[in-house]
Amino acid sequence: MIHPRDFLYTFIDNQSIELVSVIGSGSYGIVFLGRYIYTHRHYAVKCLKDNQITQNEIEIHSILSGHSNILSIEKIIKERQHVFIIMEYATQGDLFASITQPYLAQQIIGNTKVIRHLFLQILDAVHHCHQNMIAHRDLKPENILLLSNNRVKLADFGLSTHQLVSKQFNCGSSFYFSPECQGKRIVTSKKEEPIHSYDTFANDIWSLGILLINLVSGRNPWKQASLDDISFATYVNHPRQFFRTLFPNISKNLDRILIRIFCLDPSKRITLPELRGMILGCRSFITVLPESSETIFKKSPLKMMTPPPSIKNHTPEMSYDLKLTQSIENTMLAYIGDYSNDLEESVSVPHNSFDYSDNSISSIVTDLDLSVSSNSNFLCKKKLQSFVIQHFELL
Repeated sequence: MIHPRDFLYTFIDNQSIELVSVIGSGSYGIVFLGRYIYTHRHYAVKCLKDNQITQNEIEIHSILSGHSNILSIEKIIKERQHVFIIMEYATQGDLFASITQPYLAQQIIGNTKVIRHLFLQILDAVHHCHQNMIAHRDLKPENILLLSNNRVKLADFGLSTHQLVSKQFNCGSSFYFSPECQGKRIVTSKKEEPIHSYDTFANDIWSLGILLINLVSGRNPWKQASLDDISFATYVNHPRQFFRTLFPNISKNLDRILIRIFCLDPSKRITLPELRGMILGCRSFITVLPESSETIFKKSPLKMMTPPPSIKNHTPEMSYDLKLTQSIENTMLAYIGDYSNDLEESVSVPHNSFDYSDNSISSIVTDLDLSVSSNSNFLCKKKLQSFVIQHFELL
């Protein structure tokens, strides 16, 4: 365990960089804000223990560094039995903060021009990874850093791999990884089969789909792509009705894109070039919103888009409210990569633990907390209630 007090306000690299504050911390290390004393320029300084995991991250990040949408490495320093990765400092925080804090989110959510600008940069970053035979495996808003003018930087390569086919399951964040990343193949809406490996590139594309939904709606479609998840099971049974029922403001073109992304057969899933073409060809991601984004966010409390710090003791009743008082700097865990909980086996809720009564369905829909006006929200919940009840009648 690395303690901030051991390094804070000290100097590294021949006394040229002062570690002036802590940006974030995780189980694998700490990121400091570093100040170069000769120019007063600021850097993100990631402090890690010198081991094989660290070397793998440095090797992969170094290969990818230099692309305009990859967080650049300035220098690697080894001293005091630790490794210090000097990186460019993302002054605007991360995408998670930008789409969960109301005053920032209203500039992105539902804005086709901004969403396209951001998502194309994310696609380009992932395409650069894949061109270099690297799968990221942890694509999520916390790992998308922002600079001025909505410039995107992909970060955190601690879970990245050169393996095109992997046997390391449950790698990443449960909201974002694919069914096959969990060691499962979806056969029908009631049946899963175990698999021995998965396509890491296809898994990245699945994660990109969740990211796209985050940008458009500020929500996740499900908590985990497993048949134990009531929302995902509904999608498997009714893929062509699911997204426009859950998110009634998305356009038909976006609905088609999402269906291609979330193809349950990884070999038939949309490719990155195809996805880029469809994003460019999509005139609008949404239909006309009933109210302005500002009004929407005032009426709708935001929910977390990533799991709690530990999913080991997760229960369905656990609160997913986000504490919006958290500073942008503290959300920048992309510099760190708190992988320990991500690699733990996810705890899922069995079907028979749910009460499929009308009240239970209502509570599930409420938990999804759609980003629409109060009237539309009520109508959408009733519509989804009916949809989910009908789904379970077919099971």
